Amino acid sequence: MGSRRHNNWFLILGLGGILFGIALMVYLNFEHQLHMHDSHQRRHELIDKTTIVDKMRRLVGKRYASLTLIPLLDDFFDRDEELQRFNAYAREFLLARDALLKTHLSPSEKQLLNNAWRKIVGAQKPIQNAMTLLVNYGDTPEAKAAGEYAKSLLTGVIDQLDVFVVAVNDAAQLNETKIDEKMQSRLRLIITIGLTIFLLSIITAVTVVYVDRRGRFKITEATRIAETANAAKSDFLAHMSHELRTPLNSIIGYSEMVREEVFGKIGVDKYLEYINDIHESGHHLLHLINDVLDLSKIEAGEFQIDEGEVDLSELLNSCLRIILGRKETKSVSVDYEPDDKLPHLWVDERLIKQVVLNLLSNAVKYNKVGGTVSLSASADDKGALSIVVTDTGIGIAAKNIPKVLEPFGQARTDSQLAHEGTGLGLSLSKQLAYLHGGTLEIESELERGTTVTVTFPPERTVVR
Repeated sequence: MGSRRHNNWFLILGLGGILFGIALMVYLNFEHQLHMHDSHQRRHELIDKTTIVDKMRRLVGKRYASLTLIPLLDDFFDRDEELQRFNAYAREFLLARDALLKTHLSPSEKQLLNNAWRKIVGAQKPIQNAMTLLVNYGDTPEAKAAGEYAKSLLTGVIDQLDVFVVAVNDAAQLNETKIDEKMQSRLRLIITIGLTIFLLSIITAVTVVYVDRRGRFKITEATRIAETANAAKSDFLAHMSHELRTPLNSIIGYSEMVREEVFGKIGVDKYLEYINDIHESGHHLLHLINDVLDLSKIEAGEFQIDEGEVDLSELLNSCLRIILGRKETKSVSVDYEPDDKLPHLWVDERLIKQVVLNLLSNAVKYNKVGGTVSLSASADDKGALSIVVTDTGIGIAAKNIPKVLEPFGQARTDSQLAHEGTGLGLSLSKQLAYLHGGTLEIESELERGTTVTVTFPPERTVVR
């Protein structure tokens, strides 16, 4: 019982730890997913920033290329078309800046963008003038000088945008590094928790198996010791019973010869009284030894029953006659209504008679002066026969009923000390009923009386 209780505690602790670990893993995984979602969103924002800044840089580069290309164009129409393309690049640059402002720039990124923007705004008019001069006047010294100045301004803008691109790329790379570090950290934590759960499961399983096997071994060993002790006790009682029965039979036989004055008159009444006491005491002790011997055989599995068809009504009448012949029965009244229609039973007549006599003897012995003992028998709808013995005696406390059904078990109170009893009658009767597949049940209440019911299975009823 103790090992089973320990097993339950180990199982509860182990399963509790496993469930806690699983819940923690689920929570960490959920938090990890949220963090990954935020990280991916941040990554996309940085990618968008990098893409837009790269586009701005390419647009500035194309404007730079247009300034370089204009002096080489010989056809005026081509120069005018290049001017239109130059203005289109400027418009796209403005649109790119507006898109970049929507990507949640950090303060440092805004500072870099503002620096680049100020350079572009400051360079816009000189660049436009240079482009116009280059388109209209071509290779004049003034146009070439304006073009060179515009190129230098665009170079500064490109440098500023390169700084912005590097900063945004560094931020993106730093973000990737942080994401990787957090992922690795959380992965290590999840793996650690998983391994802990795994080890805890193994430890719990091994502990439960070890404790269970140890408990089973102890139970098996205790059972073996108890069975060995019980077998030794049964053997001892059986041998002692045989040894005691031989001299008892002599005592009973010789006392009966003396009581009947077979070889002559005794002449003294007091001696006759003593001889009667010796004869009755011998019978009482022989009855006790027979009960002990029967219990020993039943516990050893060596008890044999001689089954046959028995007239239950006649058996009950026979038992009643024996009980009514005893002197202690004169202080109580015995009620029994014979029923010749009772079906027969397929049982060992001697054993069932012993059961009924034990129950009637107890009902008389533990009754009150002027009390009543009732004997009845009936069959239920399924054909199961029941024998019921009821008395109005001192009764048994409910908590003591299991005790009185054990060998030598008694539940005496101060008012019961005067009653004789070995505590074998009910126990033996229960065992004899079980040998026939039946049951023995007790209902009792202190100072109100006791009802004992012996029920046989339907297959014991002989259908005629």
